[in-house]
Amino acid sequence: MFQEIASGGMATVHLGCVLDGADRGQTCAIKRLRSTYVKDEDFLTMFLDEARIVARIRHPNVVATNDVVKSAAGMFLVMEYVHGETLSRLLRTTRAKHGRIPASISARVVHDVLLGLHAAHETRSESGVMLDVVHRDVSPQNVMVSVDGMSRVLDFGVAKAVGRAQVTREGQIKGKLAYMAPEQVRGQVDRRTDVFAAAVVLWEALAGRRLHEGLKDFEIVSRVMKGALPKPSAFAEDVAPALDAVVMRGLSSDPGKRFAAADAFAREIAAAVDLAPRDAVGEWLEELVRETLVSRSERVAAMTTAAESLEPSADAESLLAKLTASSGTMGAGASRGAGEVEIDVDAPVRGAPFGIVTTPTAHFPPPGAGIVPPPSSPSLTTKTEPLAFAPLTPLTEVRPSVPGPPAPRAFASSPSPRHVVVLAVSVTIFLLGAALVIYALVRASRHPPSLRTPATPSAIVAP
Repeated sequence: MFQEIASGGMATVHLGCVLDGADRGQTCAIKRLRSTYVKDEDFLTMFLDEARIVARIRHPNVVATNDVVKSAAGMFLVMEYVHGETLSRLLRTTRAKHGRIPASISARVVHDVLLGLHAAHETRSESGVMLDVVHRDVSPQNVMVSVDGMSRVLDFGVAKAVGRAQVTREGQIKGKLAYMAPEQVRGQVDRRTDVFAAAVVLWEALAGRRLHEGLKDFEIVSRVMKGALPKPSAFAEDVAPALDAVVMRGLSSDPGKRFAAADAFAREIAAAVDLAPRDAVGEWLEELVRETLVSRSERVAAMTTAAESLEPSADAESLLAKLTASSGTMGAGASRGAGEVEIDVDAPVRGAPFGIVTTPTAHFPPPGAGIVPPPSSPSLTTKTEPLAFAPLTPLTEVRPSVPGPPAPRAFASSPSPRHVVVLAVSVTIFLLGAALVIYALVRASRHPPSLRTPATPSAIVAP
């Protein structure tokens, strides 16, 4: 595991590199659950739910999840690495340059996202039962646009499916309010909820602004419930009336008036506007965020070079051998129910903090094209060729992880401006206090209090 490339509310995403097996040297993205949530059963269950659900989705427009890793260093999802940028950052970059994403490119991006969502909505169990997967958090932050022109949906961390391990608490709203359908606010979701959110994403990409820009939460809810939403052409005159109509149908406050399925929405978008070819999308992306992509490519190259000298730690391999010898189980007390992902490691991996980590993993089949119901649940076996990660150190200092005393921390030679201000205020307050004390002492010495006892009155006169 190497440098952080993204950060969210519940996890951070890092560059990673596979160190063993046929995939040695392959770049991956590793989502690491924040340490504050590792001991939170709700968040931990949500994390495992995402892996189990996404493992069943087979489509090129969905970011694939390859492994789940649990160790003393934390909980990790090992995902497909997509060389590109999130739609949210692309929108911000475009607005900063006082421009808008071309309508044909916006339409292509959301068209691809809808195909990925449809694959998720159609996911079935090993027995062929529809799982009723709903993403519930479709937003520009969860859309990746890659240099190959493909757009992929990611982060099913708040997805809902029949039979999932985590049951959403009654009344608990998950997702981003600005992209929520009216029924989601009321706690009722189905695939049309994702259709509404995708329509909001398309509206914002076409208009070049937020749909609910400047509004407070209660104003957003009231507006969505009433269906009082403007057309994207009100802010972008080049949006064709046909595309306007398609977007507004997707934004209908009545689920029955929306598209019944994400693929139907995608077909209507393609009929209303000429979709940009994927190579044109890739060229546009590279031109818009060239520096970011070049910098990330350099980090990936440095990571790959550094990983060539890294090997799994001895402690990790001994743990792997122990688990492999235990009749294929995942340590003492491990169990597996129908469709469950449960990982139990009975011994921590020792070594340098967040150093090389090799653990048993939950295997998932590699992603492929099309919607393919998996023949069985993700198999929970111990890898004979373990997956290992490099230390969390800067790429300029990457070296094999060797247990030993931690290196001394380096501190800046000069204080920050904030520290200078705090110090100056503290000194000023101290000097003022000292001056007041000195003044009081001088005044007391010049005018000493009388030591005579006051005379006692000889009589008390009644009023």
